[in-house]
Order: sequence, then structure tokens, then C-alpha cells
Amino acid sequence: WFGNTTGPRQHLHQARVRSVEEGIPIIRAANNGVSAAFDAYGRPLGRIDLDIRGVIDVALPVALQAPPYAWLGDSIFFTIWLLGGVILGRVVRR
Repeated sequence: WFGNTTGPRQHLHQARVRSVEEGIPIIRAANNGVSAAFDAYGRPLGRIDLDIRGVIDVALPVALQAPPYAWLGDSIFFTIWLLGGVILGRVVRR
């Protein structure tokens, strides 16, 4: 699909970031890309490189308590944007 480009490694990195962002262990299984398992902190537990057949046998640790972003999502940024608009509106009126 992507061959030996940055694509497979970018997908691997995105899976690692999601595991940290959500506080959950993740297994990324790819047919032709890089397969790996990460714990909830993003630490690699096992890996199979590009275009190599194999099996990763790992015990997944328990998930962490969900971080604020997991249950608030993008509403954090909307709230900051809204508060910034209110403050800017008050400054402009004066």
C-alpha cells in the first residue's frame, strides 16, 4: 500500500499517540505495514517491522483512568475559544 515510505511509520506513530491520548493499550495490526502493541503510556510492548510476517504475543496491561480529553473532547477548545471571544468583546467595547 505505502511501500517503504514514511506512511507506515506515521500510522504507527498515530496509534501510539491514540494510546496515550485515550489512556488505553492498543494493538495495531497491519497486513503490509508495521504492526505493534503499546501500553497506555505509549511504551512499545512488541513490534513487527514492515513486510515481515510474524506474531506478537503480549499481555495487555489494564487501561488507565480516562484522561480529560477522552470525555471532554474538543469542547475544551470550543470553551477556550468562546471565553477568548467574550474577553475580546469586553476589551473592544471599552
